Amino acid sequence: MHQILYCLTEEHDWRLVALGGAVCLLASAAAISLFHRARATQGVGRLAWLGLDAAVSGCGIWATHFIAMLAYGPGGAGAYNIPVTILSLVFAISVTFVGLSIAVSSSRAVGIVLGGAIVGTGVAAMHYTGMAALEIPARVDWIGSTVAASVLSGIVFAALALFVAARRDDLFHALTATVLLTVAIVAHHFTAMGAVLLTPDPTLAIGGLSIPPASLSFLTASAAVAIIAIALVAALLDRRARSELGAQQMVLDTALENMSQGLCMFDADGKVMLFNERYAAMLRRTDIALTGRLLVDVLRDEQAKGQWQGDADEFFARLVADAREGRTTTDIVSRFGRSIRVVNQPMQGGGWVATFEDITEWLEAQAKISHMARHDALTSLPNRVLFHEQLEQGLRRTRSGDQLAVLCLDLDHFKDINDSLGHPIGDALLREVGRRLKATVGESDTVARLGGDEFAVVQIGRSEETAARSLAGRLVEVISAPYEIDDHQIVIGVSIGISLSPQDGSDPSELLKNADLALYRAKADGRGTYRFFETGMDARAQARRLLEMDLRAAVQRDEFEAYYQPIRDVASGRVVAFEALLRWNHPQRGLSAPIDFIPLA
Repeated sequence: MHQILYCLTEEHDWRLVALGGAVCLLASAAAISLFHRARATQGVGRLAWLGLDAAVSGCGIWATHFIAMLAYGPGGAGAYNIPVTILSLVFAISVTFVGLSIAVSSSRAVGIVLGGAIVGTGVAAMHYTGMAALEIPARVDWIGSTVAASVLSGIVFAALALFVAARRDDLFHALTATVLLTVAIVAHHFTAMGAVLLTPDPTLAIGGLSIPPASLSFLTASAAVAIIAIALVAALLDRRARSELGAQQMVLDTALENMSQGLCMFDADGKVMLFNERYAAMLRRTDIALTGRLLVDVLRDEQAKGQWQGDADEFFARLVADAREGRTTTDIVSRFGRSIRVVNQPMQGGGWVATFEDITEWLEAQAKISHMARHDALTSLPNRVLFHEQLEQGLRRTRSGDQLAVLCLDLDHFKDINDSLGHPIGDALLREVGRRLKATVGESDTVARLGGDEFAVVQIGRSEETAARSLAGRLVEVISAPYEIDDHQIVIGVSIGISLSPQDGSDPSELLKNADLALYRAKADGRGTYRFFETGMDARAQARRLLEMDLRAAVQRDEFEAYYQPIRDVASGRVVAFEALLRWNHPQRGLSAPIDFIPLA
């Protein structure tokens, strides 16, 4: 220790020592700043930052050494071997590059400390190679213990510098790491200089490939200027990069936190890289650490708490496999009583981005819209659209030997109820009719309101006609029973037409048409009853439609004729009046009596 202090106080020019320390501090600050930039980037960008960092660090170590050597009094009479001096600079840069590479690429403390130790070794390699370049008329001997102490001090402080720098990229850690790296270089140099023992020997001559201290001072000053220039450029680049990165980070954070969706980004191994608060709140993961954790570990924890159903490992393996194969997947999962749509989008280079959208209200709205589009708003029974679909399904489900019956119902005298008691009473009556219908049919049967006072029933799975007859009879009885609505006692009837599949048709439209024809027959036969479809009904209906068309054209063609029948007084035999009789003189049918066309009118 005494030898080191003596060397510092008696054998060095403190002005040059201060200059060397300033150059070392500046180079160390630039080196730590570049170290942070290298850790923040990947790929080719990281390699470029590492190269620049190694150049700054190596030149800083080299310049500090030779400025300090200019301050060393006994070395003033000597010179420096040029090849060995250049080799010392190469050692400083290359060994430092190796150490920085290890520290930058490692996320564990052991790797970072190892990288720092190698940087400290580079300081020692440069120093002792530089000392080997010194040519003076004296023999140079070394104190072994002091040499070991110099090497150890450089390694320890350099390892501490990179360890502190890697912990956090902020002003405090950057300044602390800068001071530690400066101490590593300076402490090593002056401890090593304290190990030097010079014995004058006039017989030792200075070689031809040597450079005098004055020239070396110029080169060292040039190197120092270069270091300062590189450090300034690096600082400006670093500040600009940090500013841009900070702005981008702010924009990204603002966008993430204002998303209506939850978002989580995973790397190729399934580790959480990034997520927003919406994601954590939606999946109730606000109280656990997520960044850097494997998704499968999070799922296992939730599985242990009863918050995750299924095989966590299998689910995780499928997600990773889909991402690696570039498949985008969409799933709807149920979490805590909510329906969440999850879209997993693979990223280039591995990993995937998952977005989470709570679609509970949307699904409820869609279900409501679908229900409204396929159900009657008044009675909540299936409407004509849904009835037609269910009829098609019923026809597909019927097995050989089964029979399907379609019953069309029309309320008798319902218009009179609406006209006399008002539409609110009529609506209440329709709701009660719908309730009675649902209570009367079987569990597998379908009831629908087709519109107005028309209802329909599909009876499935009965192979005999008597089942449809029995159901129709019950419906007539149930619907005709009195109703009590708002202090009004109402009695209505119902007419029912029935078609059977397969004998009356195997198509929904055909079955409905035939059931309607049977319904018309039931109404024509006095209402309050039911009728099955018969083949002749279709022919009669066609004839009726043709007669209606001709009746509309008869007025334009002036086909109606008036006949007057006299009315005589029996006692006197005198004509007292005339009865006017209307006849339709059809071109093909001839004269038609009123009983044939008046019902159509």
